[in-house]
Amino acid sequence: MPQDYTIVIPIHNFELNSTVSQEFGGGLRLAALPAWVPGQQMLNELSRRDRKAVEEATHALALTYPAEALGSPDPDWRGPEPKSIQEAKYEIGLMANFALWLTKPSPLCFFVVLRTNHQLWTQSWKHAV
Repeated sequence: MPQDYTIVIPIHNFELNSTVSQEFGGGLRLAALPAWVPGQQMLNELSRRDRKAVEEATHALALTYPAEALGSPDPDWRGPEPKSIQEAKYEIGLMANFALWLTKPSPLCFFVVLRTNHQLWTQSWKHAV
């Protein structure tokens, strides 16, 4: 039975004085960075520079999707090699970052992509909105 997963992409060099969520195409949304992100133990595996960038981020790009498990194949992918749903969703975030740069070149970027079950995201999400 599928469960919901969320990809959280903390964005850097970006300031927005709002916690309002903004929906974009492909299920992508811009939202305040959940409070649980900076405290994740997995961040200890990052370089000091990348860890600091996550800790200083105030907003994130996020995508939620149903899947049987992490790594489940994307049923919409038509390429010659299989692609996972999480990889396809990551590419949406990557293209959003590129589209923002094309619109207005800036230092806005991301270094880390976090994947979580949807419950952890929504618990924090309710407090952020």
